[in-house]
Formats: sequence, structure tokens, C-alpha cells
Amino acid sequence: MAEEKKVVPKHIKSFYDKSEKLEKLLESTNIAHSKAYHTALEVIKGSDGLYDHGKLKDTKVQDNFLDKMIGSYMSFAMDRLGIKEKPKDEFEQDIIMQKYIGVTKSQLKKHLRKTKDGYKLQVHEKIRDGLVEEQKKQLTPLRHSHLDMDHLDDILKHTKTSKYINKDVIQDIGEAVNLLDLYKRDGSVDKKSVKDYGLDNLLTKGAKDELKAMKDNYKKAA
Repeated sequence: MAEEKKVVPKHIKSFYDKSEKLEKLLESTNIAHSKAYHTALEVIKGSDGLYDHGKLKDTKVQDNFLDKMIGSYMSFAMDRLGIKEKPKDEFEQDIIMQKYIGVTKSQLKKHLRKTKDGYKLQVHEKIRDGLVEEQKKQLTPLRHSHLDMDHLDDILKHTKTSKYINKDVIQDIGEAVNLLDLYKRDGSVDKKSVKDYGLDNLLTKGAKDELKAMKDNYKKAA
């Protein structure tokens, strides 16, 4: 007899769907940052086909470089918004940039003015990573905005953690959402993975004692 397919509660499936959508959005933004930089490199490309970052010592070249980046960013943002007409002014442009890219033209200009010829790929990628991380921090809570403490038992049942998670210590559903992330990542959850994920405060005393005993036995065997 074939194994019965596990039925995922609608609210938990919604969480997984939102999580997947967020991952795609962050990756798309990541790519948008890289594309913007590589598009702007044409401004400092020499006749030999090589890129001369020394040209960025000139503020006019910096401005051309910046305009190329902004054009690439705006194409990405407008595509996300589904609009065809460009913003009327820089203020509207910055609103769109801030929402979909996480940075404004003036902020990028400051980076260019400060680093000049040092604005190389590594510098841009460091800025990109910081912006994407900040975007992730702001958007991640939205994945479980539809969940509340009434869904706690469903989460524990879905992740099969009811026996060793002390639900009395969970005061906010966001703590339980970590279990869904762990389950989504590994396909299963056990006491050790909960501890390794930094959620050992959610374990029952019995589960903690069992893990400690396992660790002590491992040390003796070694």
C-alpha cells in the first residue's frame, strides 16, 4: 500500500509559498546589483577591452558610471512594478529605488565619491551584500504575518517536534517559525538539529538531558 501523502495545513503551506517567493526576490535583487555594476563598466572600458578604474577619479566619469547603474536598477524595479513610464523626477526615482533596491541615487553617489577609482567589483559586492541582507531582515517577518499562537500546535505537529519542544516557553509565533525554517531546510527535525540551529531554549528538560547524556557518552568513547 502506497504511503499516504502528508497533508500540509493551508496556513503552513502559505508560509512555505511566501518563503520561496522571498528567496526568489532576494536572488533577483542580488542579480540586479551585479547587472547594474557590469552595465556601468562600459563607461570605463578602454580601447584594449580592459576596464580602467583609474578613470573613476574624474567626477564626470563617476556621474556617467552612476547614471548607467541607475538606468539598470530602474529597469529592474520598473519591471517588478509592471510600469512602463519612467519616474517624473529624482524623488520618485529614489522612492522606487529604495523600495526595490534598498538604496537611493544619492547614497550610491556618496560611495562613488568616497572610493573613486577604488570602486571595484569587491567593493560593489560588499555594498550589495549589505543591502540584500537588510532587505532580507525587513521582509522575512512578512512570511508569517498570517500566523499567530493559535497555529502553534499545527506547527509542532507538522514538524513532528511536539514530544521534545516545550511550547510553554514560546511566547511569540516567530520563535516557532524557526522550526518551520529548519524543517524546510532539512526535511525533518530532531533534538540535535534544534540545538545546532540555536533553538535549544525551546527544548524540554528531558530533551536537554538526553542530548547532554549523548555528548558525555561520546566523550567517554573518544
